[in-house]
Amino acid sequence: DEFYKLYNHDNGSFYIGGGWYGLLSHLIRDAWPNASMNITSGDIDSRCEEFGWKLFHNSDINFVTEDMVGRDLTKYSAIISTSCEHIEPEILEKFIKSKRKDAWVVLQSNNFYELDSHINCQDNVIQFAKLVEPYLRERVYFAGTLRLGDFDRYMVIGK
Repeated sequence: DEFYKLYNHDNGSFYIGGGWYGLLSHLIRDAWPNASMNITSGDIDSRCEEFGWKLFHNSDINFVTEDMVGRDLTKYSAIISTSCEHIEPEILEKFIKSKRKDAWVVLQSNNFYELDSHINCQDNVIQFAKLVEPYLRERVYFAGTLRLGDFDRYMVIGK
C-alpha cells in the first residue's frame, strides 16, 4: 500500500527477489492489473516457481528459479524483496546496487532473530534504513514498522 502511493505509474516492470510462492506478486498484480505492468517473481528454490505457476497461473506473472543477483536488474522500474532477513548483507548490497538509477527499491526485514535462517535481522527500522540508504542513488522515501506481537516487521522504500 505504501509503495502504491509513491509509484504513480500505470506501467513499468517489477522484479521480486525471494518471491517465494508468488503471493506478493499476485497482490501487486491486483494493484496494477494493466498488461503494461510486467511482474517477475524470482526465487532460488525451484519449488517456488512450480507453486507460483500453479497458484497464480492466471495472474500474468513470470515465475523463475534463479539467484536474484544473477538477473539483469537494470530493466526494472522497481526491485522488491520482502525477505531481507534471509539475505546476506553483501548480497542485499549487490541487489540494490544492480538496479537502474531511477528504479525504486522496496525492502522488508524484521527483528525476529530466533530463526536460524534469519541471518540479516535489524533491531529497528532506523537501523534497517541506515543499512539500505548508502546503496541508494537518491534517498529513503518511506520507512515504517508493523508491530506483529512477538516481533516487528520493517519496510524501507527508496530510490
